[in-house]
Amino acid sequence: MNPGNAGDSLIAAATYQLFDHYNIDVEILSSVAEAKALRNETVLLAGGGNLVPLYHGMSALIRALQPGNNRIIVLPHSVRGNEDLLQSLAPATTIYCRELPTHQHVLAHAPSIEAELSHDLALFLDTDKLYDDMESDAEIHDLFREMLLERAKLTPEAIDGKKMSCMRHGVEKTFIPRAPNFDISIVFQIGVKPREANRGAWMLLEFTRLASEITTNRLHVGVASALSGTTTQLHDNSYGKVSSIYTHSMQKDFPNVSFNGEMMADYVFA
Repeated sequence: MNPGNAGDSLIAAATYQLFDHYNIDVEILSSVAEAKALRNETVLLAGGGNLVPLYHGMSALIRALQPGNNRIIVLPHSVRGNEDLLQSLAPATTIYCRELPTHQHVLAHAPSIEAELSHDLALFLDTDKLYDDMESDAEIHDLFREMLLERAKLTPEAIDGKKMSCMRHGVEKTFIPRAPNFDISIVFQIGVKPREANRGAWMLLEFTRLASEITTNRLHVGVASALSGTTTQLHDNSYGKVSSIYTHSMQKDFPNVSFNGEMMADYVFA
């Protein structure tokens, strides 16, 4: 798993749906130490944006898996930097690239591995199925209200029909508006194990469904808002993954989503 915020819950929820759909049995690892002990296994590494110089978890995990002759499959990811790691990968490695800059980068620095151009897994989420599944979670509505009130000083009624600013903080931030802003990926950070992932994904979707418009530079707040059909104004994050994924995966299929501002990636898209 790729531990993180509610955006990672959204990815994880979609991933578990795909595992169920294709009858894939998985054993969930929870530490690098467990990975170090694996030998001759097929290991799926969760999708996301962890394989960039800002973070070290995914690169450390890949290095831990390499000595065990494991088949490594990196689910749709953004990749920047990490040139030495890419060059060290065994030919049996597969990296699914969730945008064009990643695909070009991996092809340039790991030409012997399998590099597939794909899409962020959260875009495959069956939202109807998720909502149906969550009907049996008697606590979810109360939990949604409690987390909103405790972490954002908001109620669901305060969101309903309102334009909401949901710009990110942290190392990937670009700017924080002076107006009230709610980094809801942190507000609904709950975990990525199956039950936690479904809850975090549901809360992210429910927030965006209630709002009349979402402005964000959080990729998965934008994805949740896109899936909810809410009018969405996307801005880029610090290294360009948001604009890259918008151009590759969202621009044509989500008319409710538009991109604003500068594209931060060092690539020009026709």
